[in-house]
Formats: sequence, C-alpha cells, structure tokens
Amino acid sequence: MVETILGEGGIKVIPNWCLKELRKICNKKKILLILDEVQCGIGRTGKFFAFEHANVRPDIVPIAKGIGSGFPLGAVLMTKKVAKYMLPGSHGSTFGGNPLAMSVGNAVLDQIYKKEFFKKCFKTI
Repeated sequence: MVETILGEGGIKVIPNWCLKELRKICNKKKILLILDEVQCGIGRTGKFFAFEHANVRPDIVPIAKGIGSGFPLGAVLMTKKVAKYMLPGSHGSTFGGNPLAMSVGNAVLDQIYKKEFFKKCFKTI
C-alpha cells in the first residue's frame, strides 16, 4: 500500500517509474497493489487519479476527501478479481454510503465529468 502523493510533511510525489516498478513487483510476487488516493485523488492532480500519470492500474484504490469535495465521504475501489472476495457485510465504512453522502458524491462527479473540466482547472502535470 502506497500513497501516490504523500501529503504529510510536505507534498512528495512518488515518481512514475517507481509506481511502474511496484506494479511489476506486485505482479511477479502475486501481491495486491493498493494505491491510496484519499488525499490526491478525484481530480486533484489534473487527472481523475494521480496514478494515471504513471499509467499503472492498481488492484485497490481507497478514495475520500475529493469525492465529497469537503463533505465526509469515502469509498474503496477494486478490480473484479479482488471484489469477488468482498462479501456483503465483510467491509464497513465510517463515511460510506448514506443517502446524503451519495448525493454529494454524485453532484461532485457531475461537475468533474463535464467536458474539459480538468483542462479548465489545471495545467498539465
């Protein structure tokens, strides 16, 4: 589990080459790659996820903060391969799927998915 951009103690970006090598190691050793996007995901780097800059695909992605745009909301995204082991009742969430949080998340995504949203907000990183 790695934060793609470390937020504590200053912003420290994990280099793209490092994320690519981690993916290779995880594939070779059959280890899940978890890229934590709680602080840096949902458009905060000019792409939907920070790991997209490295062109890697994690197995699990915890998200929060950006998806609620300030409202407490969190989620865990995963591949189908991982999701088949997440049985109902096996995972809980402090800021999960209550109706208000889901409405806020939908409203945030409605804005982010507008055509050229990222180009209007960020220069290419």
